[in-house]
Amino acid sequence: MNIYLLENPNTSREYDVVVGFVIAAPHWSAARKMASEEAGNEGPKIWMNITKTNCRRIGTANDPTAEGIVLRSLGGKPPVFRAISQIAGKPVREKYRSG
Repeated sequence: MNIYLLENPNTSREYDVVVGFVIAAPHWSAARKMASEEAGNEGPKIWMNITKTNCRRIGTANDPTAEGIVLRSLGGKPPVFRAISQIAGKPVREKYRSG
């Protein structure tokens, strides 16, 4: 299972706009789909659009069955971060390594 960083270059100060995700997925298209399903006020379409958002592989999950959103970052001042621990209830540091 790969780990992807998805970024919305929107520099909005609006609180309910997602500016990034860290997602464990088998492929970049699956990561984009998961991001679109958890979008904020920016709307789901932006996460499927390769010209408006960035998606890059940043690592590999230690657990090959782990799949889902690891981190959701919201815009605003100051930035708000929401860690979503959906993968077996274990902390991120135990489940993933960079690579």
